[in-house]
Amino acid sequence: MALDLMLGRTTELFTRCFGHAPRWVVAAPGRVNLIGEHTDYNDGFVLPMAIERHIVIAADSNTKRQVTLHSVTTGETATFGLRPKVKRGEPGWSNYVRGVIAGFQKPGNKIPGFDAVIESSLPFGGGLASSAALEVATATLLEAMTGRALDPIEKALLCQRAEHDFAGVPCGIMDQFTSILAQQNHALLLDCRS
Repeated sequence: MALDLMLGRTTELFTRCFGHAPRWVVAAPGRVNLIGEHTDYNDGFVLPMAIERHIVIAADSNTKRQVTLHSVTTGETATFGLRPKVKRGEPGWSNYVRGVIAGFQKPGNKIPGFDAVIESSLPFGGGLASSAALEVATATLLEAMTGRALDPIEKALLCQRAEHDFAGVPCGIMDQFTSILAQQNHALLLDCRS
């Protein structure tokens, strides 16, 4: 599905779920890797590129100091509080979002409660970096909500830590870097030694 159609559809789904239009709609792409599979976490070179498949999140703040996430893909809803701190929980996919929120809160950023609908044209577990796209879309949403723009490298590292600490996946940095830094009609050469 084309991104503009996904944005419109996710906006409509949010309105149906929560009774009003979302304030923010963000997206992040998945990726394919042309050269260097499994070398990003072994200090090697990789050559990925973003693809025309995305995670889209439509959201609006709420007054409850909690987060409600509805996944169109799984049909599941996750609800969790923001105080005293965000913790791991169920369903498992929500830990990618929880980890980004927890990392974003650490330097003292205040995040309001929010409701969100998440839709994906990326297959989960399909090797196209759906988890990184979910993390990056979440970080982009938090930037919009708080007005605090992250440095792209800081944003990628925040998303990687979320995957390590909350999802328990010891991934490299290629997926997050690609979802944030890739440019249209270009591949992205990453030297993962540094």
